[in-house]
Amino acid sequence: GAFSANESFNGIYRVFIQFTNPRFVINRAALLWRMVYDSGNAEIEYIDNKKVIFRVKDFDSPDKSLCIEIGGYLERVIGMSGAKNVQLSEKQCRVSGGKFCEYEISWT
Repeated sequence: GAFSANESFNGIYRVFIQFTNPRFVINRAALLWRMVYDSGNAEIEYIDNKKVIFRVKDFDSPDKSLCIEIGGYLERVIGMSGAKNVQLSEKQCRVSGGKFCEYEISWT
């Protein structure tokens, strides 16, 4: 996940993301979901200015390695946007019997 983020945002894109903010990046991640994956959707629930819930629903074939990749990607791109002390925890996972995959993300 973090490796993919580094590869996705190199060169001019890395400069661009540094001029954004975590909320902008999280919004774009949810919007880009359907461009990258052919099933499921991503949604965001804002808890406060520095804490969100990122959910992946209705993904056809959940896989633990994909869950780890998504978490690593989110954590890295949020950090690239200037957030400090990014903390990500997986709250639910379909692979483990959850209704959807859910990540809680906070930063300072």
